[in-house]
Amino acid sequence: MWMLGYGVERVCIITCVFLPFLIVSTHSASIGSISSLLGVWLVVFAVYGIMFAEIFGLTSYGPNGGDHVNFRNIGASLLMMARMSTG
Repeated sequence: MWMLGYGVERVCIITCVFLPFLIVSTHSASIGSISSLLGVWLVVFAVYGIMFAEIFGLTSYGPNGGDHVNFRNIGASLLMMARMSTG
């Protein structure tokens, strides 16, 4: 009966000691890939933001448009694309 408690205690100690190490090592190993994907995402957003500002910059607002939902300038188009991509 005493072996059951010892096994649970050993699992708890192993989990508490090695789990943070595994999380940190996984994070540090994947930071390069994450930063590369973020860079590609930012470049794609910049290109599409400039393109949408050039194409739709002079379009009239209409019933669903407004000051915050438009492509009048690059900043507004980047904000609009971020809102559309996140839902």
